[in-house]
Amino acid sequence: MHLRVLDLSHNKITGVMPDCWNHSHANLEVMDFSYNNLHGSIPASTCSGNIPLTYLYLNNNNLSGEIPSSLKGCGWLSTLDLSYNNMNGSIPTWFAANLSSLQFLQLHANMFTGSIPPELGSLESLQVIDLANNHLSGAIPHSLGNFTAMKTAPDLSSATIESYMDHIKANIKGRVDNYDKILLLLTYIDLSDNELSGEIPEEIGTLSYLVSLKLFRNHLSGKLPKEIGNMVSLESLDLSMNNLSGSIPQSMVELSFLSHLNLSYNNFSGQIPNRGQFLTFQDQSIYFGNHGLCGLPLNVSCQTYQSSQPPNSQRGVLDDDDDDDDDEDESVWFYSGIALGFVLGLCVVCSILLLNRKWRFAYFRYVDDSYSSFYVFVAVNLGKIGRESS
Repeated sequence: MHLRVLDLSHNKITGVMPDCWNHSHANLEVMDFSYNNLHGSIPASTCSGNIPLTYLYLNNNNLSGEIPSSLKGCGWLSTLDLSYNNMNGSIPTWFAANLSSLQFLQLHANMFTGSIPPELGSLESLQVIDLANNHLSGAIPHSLGNFTAMKTAPDLSSATIESYMDHIKANIKGRVDNYDKILLLLTYIDLSDNELSGEIPEEIGTLSYLVSLKLFRNHLSGKLPKEIGNMVSLESLDLSMNNLSGSIPQSMVELSFLSHLNLSYNNFSGQIPNRGQFLTFQDQSIYFGNHGLCGLPLNVSCQTYQSSQPPNSQRGVLDDDDDDDDDEDESVWFYSGIALGFVLGLCVVCSILLLNRKWRFAYFRYVDDSYSSFYVFVAVNLGKIGRESS
């Protein structure tokens, strides 16, 4: 039998998948059961017969259970799409050793748990890794910076089999698009909507051909690594709804292709970069929830913000009580200095008058003359006022 493509997608097929994928389908390269109502687990016979399966689409069904170890036999597999199912368990560590040809891995919207295996970093051909909307925890592995296909220009000489066009639906810039003819140009990482924690590894900045990076709705913390400015092909970056802090790296102004940015609801602070591609981001909402940010497009002047900051830059929150105490201390010292200066000046004058007889006579004569002049001035003016009133 020479069946190479089995495409039963977008139907209303129900029930479980047949468990007969062995030697009877020795030439099968494409298996597409996507967009149906299948339930149950993935058959144990899948890839058990050493078939050259290259594309496996089981997405948008009701499949459950763990990823079967029988997929270890899918050594030719380029695309594995299990997204939008009810699958659980952990992501197998054997992906790296047994599926070395994998280019597109999509496990979006399932119930996978555990951490992201660091071994995935050895998948040199991987262009797309979508693990979003699961229950993954732990840190983002530093090894994700090893994806060779996200560091180098794509090999456009590659081609799919004549009878089937490989395809992927992806949300890159806020909308879902279908990618097929330009699929070789598509590179993205989506780890959003999980329970990931820790810092964003600086190694991710080496992925200079990555088009989209989505890490939103996690528990990531720490500063945004300045190496992100080296991701010169980046078009979409979404880091919203995390606990990231520090300033927005100035290196990001070099991302000349960046057209979709969301940094909202973190703890970023300081001035928003005002050069390069940042001048095109006029939507304030992409910075909402970062109370320490200032500058355009926000209506927060950086001068006003900086003048309200405490002298110690390491203090994250203003302490009003401490500020009031400092102001009160300064006032006490100011008025104390005035009083002390007045007393010292009076002492100097009195000392001169006591020690120098001529100055003392001159001083009292001046006081007496001033008193007489003032008395005459008052008397004359009072007399004039009395005559005018009569």
